[in-house]
Amino acid sequence: GFGSELPDDAFGGGDDDRVPCGICGRKFAPASLDRHMGICQKTFGKQRKTFNMKKQRQTDEIKEVCGSYGRTTSKPAPKKAAGMPKWKKEHEQFQAALRASRAIARGEEPPPPDPELEAALDTRVPCPHCGRKFAEKVAERHIPHCANT
Repeated sequence: GFGSELPDDAFGGGDDDRVPCGICGRKFAPASLDRHMGICQKTFGKQRKTFNMKKQRQTDEIKEVCGSYGRTTSKPAPKKAAGMPKWKKEHEQFQAALRASRAIARGEEPPPPDPELEAALDTRVPCPHCGRKFAEKVAERHIPHCANT
């Protein structure tokens, strides 16, 4: 069969003259043991620090609000709408609308809308006469017409 032409002790299967390492217990040839012992002492001699995933995961903003390990019950203040990208403002407004509709469905009072967020997204021009809001070009047509009525 396969490998039958090799002698029995070709893979070290004959007399076991290997010596176990005093640190890790693995067996080595006497010539290799000295070299291994130096490496093994470096590897197993020092105690590894326990990895703290919680500390790794915390950002500076969370550390300011929660401290180094503690949690806080109050939510951090939301970021100002002016510094947010447009998609994030729209997302926040959409999430607020969903929260309000859930509150109404439960029969509760909906939370008040965030005026900063609404003002940042609303680019329409209000009519000084009727108070309605229009797109810029539509407002140019509407405002003179509304002033006459």
